[in-house]
Amino acid sequence: PGVPLRAQSHAPDAMATTSLRGGVTPLPPRSTRVARTVARRAAARAQQKEIAVDKPLGFSVGGKGGENGVFVTFVNPVGNGAKAGIKNGDQVLYTSSFFGDEMWPCENVGFTKTTISNNGRDYMDFIINKGAPIPPPKGKLPAPPRFGKKLNDRQKEAASHICLDCGFIYFQKTPFAELDGGWVCPQCSAPKGRFADFDKETGLPKGGFTTPLISTISGLLAAGAIAYFTYLGLS
Repeated sequence: PGVPLRAQSHAPDAMATTSLRGGVTPLPPRSTRVARTVARRAAARAQQKEIAVDKPLGFSVGGKGGENGVFVTFVNPVGNGAKAGIKNGDQVLYTSSFFGDEMWPCENVGFTKTTISNNGRDYMDFIINKGAPIPPPKGKLPAPPRFGKKLNDRQKEAASHICLDCGFIYFQKTPFAELDGGWVCPQCSAPKGRFADFDKETGLPKGGFTTPLISTISGLLAAGAIAYFTYLGLS
């Protein structure tokens, strides 16, 4: 009645035949198992979306019965979260930190709520899982790309200026020209003068970065020339 277990380890063909006779489906080849794992991971990543939400966020987070991690438990149907694509039941994987630019993992509901409430920006970045729940992430992520950052339709319509130092895009209701002279970039603290007109088609400053760079270099050269001639005069 079949091949002894010890013999099976030395006779793969016999083992496969015995497994089939015993009603057990043999494992597929390793290459097939690896391909299936890769496909599952790719499908999971495809369900993960990076979403920027203006404040007030218009949604709440909490736990979900039988699952680990942080989930969206309420969405105001006319709030900023809903407009950005947040839906009830979405799993929150990462959120903007309350200092610096990195993204923090959402493992614990209490810590995630603290991070959200203490973030001083007028918008926040989230990485949302819209598929089946997955184990919450552990490590931090670097900041999302600053230049070429995707905006939702409302943000893109309102966008007017971009920071030349870090790429922060200004799209708030108050016209940029009416901001106080002491206003600074909420992302890198650059002064208001370091902002340029935003090109909605390219996602970059109008005219690119050559004009500000040339102006800066010209200013440095001029300052150097003045210092040189002043030195000659003093000599």
